[in-house]
Amino acid sequence: MPDIKDSVGEGCANLGHDVALVQAMLQVVKNAKGAPYFNGAYDGVYSPQTKAAITDFQTDNKLANAPNLPNAPNLLKAPNSPPGLDKVAVIKAGSVTLKKLVASLPAEYSTMRIIEKTKTVYLEGDGAAAIASQGQVGAHPDLDVSFRANVARLIEVMFTTHKIVLSIAPQGARRTFQQQADLKPGVTQAGPGESNHNFGRAVDIGFKGIKWLASDGTIVQDDWWFNKMVKVSAAKTVEFWETRDRIADIVSPNLFRIGTWDQPHLQSFSDAKVSMGRSLVGLLNAVGKMKWAHGGGRPNHYKSDFGLGGKTYDVGTSKQIWAGNATVTKAMLAEAQSAAQSAKLKKVIVIEEADIKDADLGALKTSLKADFQAADSNWIKWTPVP
Repeated sequence: MPDIKDSVGEGCANLGHDVALVQAMLQVVKNAKGAPYFNGAYDGVYSPQTKAAITDFQTDNKLANAPNLPNAPNLLKAPNSPPGLDKVAVIKAGSVTLKKLVASLPAEYSTMRIIEKTKTVYLEGDGAAAIASQGQVGAHPDLDVSFRANVARLIEVMFTTHKIVLSIAPQGARRTFQQQADLKPGVTQAGPGESNHNFGRAVDIGFKGIKWLASDGTIVQDDWWFNKMVKVSAAKTVEFWETRDRIADIVSPNLFRIGTWDQPHLQSFSDAKVSMGRSLVGLLNAVGKMKWAHGGGRPNHYKSDFGLGGKTYDVGTSKQIWAGNATVTKAMLAEAQSAAQSAKLKKVIVIEEADIKDADLGALKTSLKADFQAADSNWIKWTPVP
């Protein structure tokens, strides 16, 4: 049920969120002539127009002294009202004026709400949808157990506190290495095996289905990312993301964000303490057939010994390796094989670059990708490395 925290009107607290909610209600409630009591854009700023709308509503519903009554020729000179009536041009929490205003709302607006210190009115979400979302996350097989418990609790507390339903977006939970590779560069710079999504430690969780009121009172249904609201005001969307983040902080200290550039994203660890490149190398060495090392750089480069037990060579980025385009050369392979044969036979063996065939390079690229595929299949063994 719509409610205000304090009071709106002449000489009142006029908190922005309270004013905005009252203005929005007076926009959608009509008088006997079918006209809205408040014709302006609801903006959370108390104004003469807001005062007039409150007064007109009270007068029409006999909730306060009317300005044309003999005992109240001037509203400002009649601060008190008879028993059972409210003060003219004032709406307080729990007042008869507020109760009547709420009761007068059209059915589709009956669950109007607003978050404290914001100015965007929205409608309550569906409780069954919140329970379903919480259950899906809590039982998600491809999310780290402790992380998914925190996310499920976030969904629960967000709905309990603000009646807003949160849910995970498509491909917003664990992604396979191939799904990571398929993402457009504008979505992420992380290659296969470089995103915490690849290891069930991150979710993109947002507001799909939320209904909010445009400035004229029109109901707008939005998506996970608030793509409709952001066209009106990016600042308004930030208020909702910040509300979600405040709830996340209440739920657990282990629900981390990565910046305003990716507001839906939550993960189980701080980027400042984890190297995704070195973490991937750790997994490759645990489940692959080759020896791997982190080559550094941006994007990350990786080194491999080709399974020959010697020197490691820069074989490119994870995107290149996964695509079968590792940056190996015949000279690299000839040098690595020469060293391996020399160590095995305990004498100098020289394999010339000309001895390496195109098929040999192709087989090596396939083997390099195979280790990445093993890491993808064994993602549950991934551990964060500083």
